[in-house]
Amino acid sequence: MPTLHSFSLAVRRWRQYLANRGLIATVSTIGGSTLRRLRPSSGGMATASELWRNADQAPVSLHPFDAAHGTDTSGLIWGENLHSGHRHDTWNTAYYGIAPSVFRQALQLLQERAGLDWSRFTFIDVGSGKGRAVLMASQLPFARVLGVELSPELHSIAVANLDVFARGDSRLSPVAMLHADAAEFPWNRELAAAPLAESLLFFLYNPFSRPVLEKFLKSLQATLGSAPVEAYVLFINPELDAVLLRQNWIEKLWQETMTIGEADQAADRFGSTTETVAAYRVHSRR
Repeated sequence: MPTLHSFSLAVRRWRQYLANRGLIATVSTIGGSTLRRLRPSSGGMATASELWRNADQAPVSLHPFDAAHGTDTSGLIWGENLHSGHRHDTWNTAYYGIAPSVFRQALQLLQERAGLDWSRFTFIDVGSGKGRAVLMASQLPFARVLGVELSPELHSIAVANLDVFARGDSRLSPVAMLHADAAEFPWNRELAAAPLAESLLFFLYNPFSRPVLEKFLKSLQATLGSAPVEAYVLFINPELDAVLLRQNWIEKLWQETMTIGEADQAADRFGSTTETVAAYRVHSRR
């Protein structure tokens, strides 16, 4: 029998789905889910609920990245278990570290197709969690690397991870872990610390639902509209691609399905073998 806790989680997830997809799609999906529950299992593709349940029940294992570096970036933490006291807590998706193989492929593809020189860029992980992407970015020749995270728990772990990681490699790019809400962050103040010629790469691993993404984009547009800045966005698992495409100042460059490396597949709680990645160019004032 469902408990009050499981019911509240289901309501939260459907509320996020409603915010992301709209009323008609949500009603249609709920109806389809009900019909599937009434039918015998056909052994076909797992539903979202089944994927959630399987991921929750999968044994916790140390990711090879953490085994190699002594860090703590492994595990899956659903958004309902990430508490900051902020009103945007409702829209957290989950913490789940990016597969290093996907991270490397995504950055390499963007760099090659757009002809980018990372030494001119600040890398910004929006919803940086325990900091895995930030740590990997710090090994590349970025001018600066920033991680922005709302959860105080995840931020504290990320700071500790950076301390451990930096002890093992003294050649890292300058890094800052910031405890803040990306949707309300004073980007003008933070980016003012960089030369005006510095370019920006925003990295998102589907960190939050549509209401927060829209606020983040509005804040970003206001910031980038005040200066001629070269900027790009890498969106991993771009569930909210349509939100970005509605912005007339954002241009989609490409979307690719990338194969997750064998080591990452072995550690994946969802049993995933591929990951979708989309890249966008931001058009600020020229």
